[in-house]
This record gives sequence, structure tokens and C-alpha cells, in this order.
Amino acid sequence: LGCSAAWKELSVMLNAAVYTISFSLLTNAALGFSLLEDTKGEMGVGHAFLSSAITGIFMVCFGGQPVILYGQTGPIVLLYNYMYSLSHSFGIPFKPWSAWIGLFAFVMHTLLAAFGTCDFKKYVTAFTEETFAVLVALDFITTALLGFYAGFTLEAYECKDKRECTINGLFTLLLGLWFYSFALKLGGLQRKVRWSSGRLLRFLSEYFVLLALIATTLISYLPEVLDLHQGGWPEDGVPSRIKAPRQW
Repeated sequence: LGCSAAWKELSVMLNAAVYTISFSLLTNAALGFSLLEDTKGEMGVGHAFLSSAITGIFMVCFGGQPVILYGQTGPIVLLYNYMYSLSHSFGIPFKPWSAWIGLFAFVMHTLLAAFGTCDFKKYVTAFTEETFAVLVALDFITTALLGFYAGFTLEAYECKDKRECTINGLFTLLLGLWFYSFALKLGGLQRKVRWSSGRLLRFLSEYFVLLALIATTLISYLPEVLDLHQGGWPEDGVPSRIKAPRQW
């Protein structure tokens, strides 16, 4: 009984750790690349990972919250995009200005916490919370749609023939739809399936997003493995990959 309880506690801890690390890696990589594009290379994935690491260490040492989600969000990327545009409009150096804004935000949040202003959260209505949730959801949906659209353009895939761009866009769209449907299917197995063991179903339900992402990534390399170039498949590789900088 003692070993069973210990294994259960260890399983819960590992699940939380894997979920937190996966969330941090995916959000920093994806939104960090958006940050790289929006700021023309002045900030990017390296900065996103470093800021999340510093925040995590700070919260573990001083905040008493070792298992918390750290990563980039859409509104933060939009904020830096606006800051970059304003800095160039007014001739202000972007990175020093960002550092001062971050310092001001740190002082502001420290004072808010010191004076117990968190007590005022009881006056925040559900409408305000749900409005922000809708904002974040719309940002993610818009980013996904723009990403699918970009798969058909020359910016994402430098095709010599327009038909190659069409193939790249269609395959990207199919991979996105497959990932979404496959993740939903895996996530709902624990509630619908009775033919397998409880441990396997629990594992699939807890790691369905990560498993669906790995499966989709492997499927994306099938055209290269099967050597479909002889049948008219573009030789440069479809779908197009992110041109990641070396410092990643």
C-alpha cells in the first residue's frame, strides 16, 4: 500500500513537471519566434527562454510556487510589437526602453503586493475575466489562421512554381487539422474507451497534446522519407520549416 501511494504521488509530480516544461518550451519557441519577426531580430527565442528561466528561479526562491506555468503569451508579444513600433517612430532605442519598462513594472507589482491590493480582486467580475480570456483565445486563433495563410505565400516557402506554394499550404493545413483532431481524440479516450487499461488511458489523456505534436512532426517528414520528389513533390521540402537562427 505504501509503494502504491508513493508511486501515485510520484506520478502526479512527474505529470505536473512534464506538463509545465512542455508548456514553457512550446510557448517560448512559438511566440519567441513571433517576437523575433516583430522586432526584426532585436529580441527572439533566446530572450524568451532566458526571461522564463529567470522568472521561474525567482518564483521558486521567493514566491514559494515551484510548479507554475512560465512562458510567453500572445498579449506580451503584441505589447513588444507596439513598443518596437513606437520606439522607431520616436527614435528611442528599443532595448534600453524595454529594460526601463520592465523595471517600472517590477516596482509597480512589488508595491501592489506589499500594500495588499490583491484583496480588491473580489471586485473583478466574471465579465472582465471572460473578456480577457476571449482576447487571448482570439489572439491564438488569429495567429493560427495567419500561419495557415502564410503557408500558401512566398514568404513562408520560396517556391519557383506557384503550384509548389499551393502544395506547401495544403499540406500545412492538413497537418494542422490532423493535429487538432488527433489531440481531441486522445484527450477524450479516458471518458469514452473501456477496452484498455486505466494507466494507458490516463497516460494518453494527460499527455495528449505532447503526443499529438510528436506524431504530427513525424508525419511531416514522411514525404522526405518516402522520397516523393519523383512524383512531382517539391524538392525543397514541404512543409516549409522555420528558418531558425543558429543561436537557438
